[in-house]
Amino acid sequence: MNRPQNDRVNAFWSYPRKRGGPGLDALFQSMEKRLAEVVLPASVRIFKDTDEERGIRSGADWSAELVRAAGSSILFFWNQSPLWIFSEMCNFEMELFRSRVDRIADRFIEGCPESTLDELRKSMIVPIRWHPMSPDQWQSVTGPNTQLLHRDWNFSNIIAPLDFSVHREGALPDAGFYESAAQTAMRGVKHQYEHIFDLLNITRQELLDFLTTDLPDFESYWNSQFIKRLPAIDSMVESQGWAARDLPQACAEQRGFARRMTEGRTICQHESLALGLTLIWPADHAMRGFWVSSGPLATSRARFWEDYMLPGGARPDNAGSLAVNESSVRHLQDGLGQFGLSLPDASQAKRLREVYALPRATLYRLGLVAGAPNFWHLNEGGQLTRQSEGGAATAVVLVKTLAGRDHD
Repeated sequence: MNRPQNDRVNAFWSYPRKRGGPGLDALFQSMEKRLAEVVLPASVRIFKDTDEERGIRSGADWSAELVRAAGSSILFFWNQSPLWIFSEMCNFEMELFRSRVDRIADRFIEGCPESTLDELRKSMIVPIRWHPMSPDQWQSVTGPNTQLLHRDWNFSNIIAPLDFSVHREGALPDAGFYESAAQTAMRGVKHQYEHIFDLLNITRQELLDFLTTDLPDFESYWNSQFIKRLPAIDSMVESQGWAARDLPQACAEQRGFARRMTEGRTICQHESLALGLTLIWPADHAMRGFWVSSGPLATSRARFWEDYMLPGGARPDNAGSLAVNESSVRHLQDGLGQFGLSLPDASQAKRLREVYALPRATLYRLGLVAGAPNFWHLNEGGQLTRQSEGGAATAVVLVKTLAGRDHD
């Protein structure tokens, strides 16, 4: 495992893996570029788990890499959205970083008062708000840190250009829009970054040296905590996804079937792909259940999926998903079998339309990103189709049939 370099400033990009998007990706690249100017003469790296160069390497122990990245970071970019709040892994990332901040304070501020600790946290956490949280959504959040997250959310010191939840007139944002936002926001980020060292009354090099020497103990503790908490994390995700008090009756019925047929599993990770899956049980109990991708294929994984499509056959839509034309989705069908995946058939598509029509907050609790209003599927005759013929490209959701053992 690579150790952090003593002359490099590390930061952590926290976002829900279920949904990336062109906006988030463009902002990430622009923020890293601008942050590099702030930390000179040191170098900079922002950890983003799915990034091929800055994230978790193929074959690496992903939980250990996550702990190491949080433990060696000075800044934490918090991409705020309901999907982040409903993600237990995102919550765990925040807990990791809060621990890192606490250890820094313990080392450099003797008898650190709570007010100073809060000020240090605000300096080391950079909130980026993509979507607001409604009161109803907050009422549906469970977990030991809910009150703390709610407080941090409400008192987030969001730099104006990084509040993308505010409606803005004009054309849809492009890469230039996010570059401009990053450039303007970096003045505020620079102030936060410099305030860290003012609060601690140390130099950057002293902090970097401490992170390096303290990292083995940090890793040892949190790696063991991760192993201990993994079952709890899974169960809390299950609880949020299927036992929330205000889910519709149909979802409550799904929960009962899921626990009998899959030993309580309602979400899982594909065995060989970075693809989250959510259990869907059809309304007709005589029909077979299935797993569905937690959202449409996302632009953050475009490089992978484009290998299974025709050149130019997919483009990003405005919601962070890949819109795929008919020729490419036919080509994609040929490669899905090796992963045990397929496009939805007619009955599965019907059930998905019913689920996707549920309120957005309910979808989050079920472990789904916002549903696709239009997606490729097979009709009763096995022919490729979609709900609406408007536009040449359409979102893709993938399904996986429940294995025999899931029913035993």
